[in-house]
Amino acid sequence: MSSPTDRSDQDSPSGWTLEESDDDVRSWLGSDERVVCAREGDGWSAYAVPRSELGASHRTPLTEDAADFDTAFSAARDYMERNSDEP
Repeated sequence: MSSPTDRSDQDSPSGWTLEESDDDVRSWLGSDERVVCAREGDGWSAYAVPRSELGASHRTPLTEDAADFDTAFSAARDYMERNSDEP
């Protein structure tokens, strides 16, 4: 049986590299920040963390509240596309 997080990541936006992919977290590294979709409680959240602060708790939420995986993934993908290395 497939997990809701089963997706092809071959088409990550330009400048973003898949860092981690499992049933509880999906993360990508860009030139200046990391974007994360993480299971939190009963839902998923998406957020961005500056690479200079990867060990810190500072994060910019990309979703309002806990959401389903598709909503969090879509928010993360939209953010990466807006902040890609493509002109």
